[in-house]
Amino acid sequence: MRIAIVNEEGIVTNIIDAPMIYADNQKLCYDWTQLREPYTDIEPVEHAKLRHISAAKAYRDAQEVAAITYNGNDYDYDAKARERLNIARQALEDLGTESIDWTTADNTDVTLTIDDFAAINILAATRSNDLHVAYRATKAKLEAATTIEELEQIYPLKG
Repeated sequence: MRIAIVNEEGIVTNIIDAPMIYADNQKLCYDWTQLREPYTDIEPVEHAKLRHISAAKAYRDAQEVAAITYNGNDYDYDAKARERLNIARQALEDLGTESIDWTTADNTDVTLTIDDFAAINILAATRSNDLHVAYRATKAKLEAATTIEELEQIYPLKG
């Protein structure tokens, strides 16, 4: 556990790793605990903003690689799946073939055409843009917040 050593004025003079707190001048060390700064166990708003913004960005990033639903089927859309979709679409174009058999996210076999691949890509691009627009709006609200309560109202953190 990380421990902050605090002097009589409440200033953090050292940060150590120890199995437990042994003395009255030792306090639990938080992510925001800084050497030569007053000790506090109350999270500063600026630190909380960074946590909320990071969580909103992580959510956006996770949603960008979530499966895409097209014609009632879900298609994987992580980096590897996107590469495979692009390769298959290109193969159809290169071979002049009308369609190719494809396995959906739930292992259902379907037949896809170049137009189907294009439609999946358009859905993904639209979703990505929507996610980025929503993230930027959320981030702007979070950056403007002045209290932790406001941050929690704008983007509640779970756990």
